[in-house]
Amino acid sequence: MTYIRKQWIAAIIWTTLSALIIPAAIVYGAETKHTTVRGRQSDVASFLKSYDVDTIFEHAQNTLEMYPEMSKVRILLYHNRNQPDTVRADYVYDNNTIYICIEDITEGVIAHELAHAISFHQYGGNRPDGETLAKWVDRMLNY
Repeated sequence: MTYIRKQWIAAIIWTTLSALIIPAAIVYGAETKHTTVRGRQSDVASFLKSYDVDTIFEHAQNTLEMYPEMSKVRILLYHNRNQPDTVRADYVYDNNTIYICIEDITEGVIAHELAHAISFHQYGGNRPDGETLAKWVDRMLNY
């Protein structure tokens, strides 16, 4: 299966899951300098109170030394930790969205996924070493 086809399938799966996990009637959105955060209102408020997403974004940029022109990264908070095959976080390139399981959020997870978004926009696609770069940003968060 080609890389593009895998990404397309992943985008369809995540879009479908997000529609099932967070019904549109209870979705709330808030914007920061670099992101748009969506989820249940209480989750979004708690997330923005607990994490300075813009500082984490700028840390990722500085660590990678990458400053691409890019639109705001969407962050979708969801609850489904008990679902089988749950991914705690994932960046989907096709819709510039990070999906994060609310129960598993850490600064490191946020930095890691933002690093994927930044490197994708810097190079116009996924790099073979993209996971290594994202892990490095996560590790450098506390140094």
